[in-house]
This record gives sequence, C-alpha cells and structure tokens, in this order.
Amino acid sequence: MTITDFAALIHKDRTTVNHIFTRKSLDTELLIAISKALDYDLLLKVYYGEEPSPTLYITVKTTEEEVRKLNLPKEFMRLLKNKKTGR
Repeated sequence: MTITDFAALIHKDRTTVNHIFTRKSLDTELLIAISKALDYDLLLKVYYGEEPSPTLYITVKTTEEEVRKLNLPKEFMRLLKNKKTGR
C-alpha cells in the first residue's frame, strides 16, 4: 500500500501520514482510524499486548420464514431487520 493510499484510507494528507511515522505517540482517534483502515485491532495490541483473533464472516442467504423458525430473541430480530433496511 502506498502512503497516498493509506492517507486516503485514514482521511489524512501525505504530509500528516509521513509525520505519523515519526511520532512517539498517537491519539486514540487516529489509532482507531488506522485500525479500521488496516482491519487490525491496534488498540487491543497496544493497550493489552494481545494479538487480535482472526475474524471470519460468513454470509448465509435465508428466507424470512427460515429466520423466524430459529426463534431468535426479539432484540436480535430487531437488529437484523434494522441491518437489512439500513436503519
């Protein structure tokens, strides 16, 4: 990844990114932005010294009837519905 690409991912300019590499510390907001850009939990690594566990996402297509048969808690069903509709 180029510095320009990285800068775009964290919404900073190249000069700021170059400066990041020479800093002795980073604020939490910037660390979170970098973590999201790299898809790696730097907060867990920095503050707790732990390696983030790999995450596996699986997409399963189901019908609403199949989901209802799972008897999931109402709050979970509400969240699923909101995620689907974007609300």
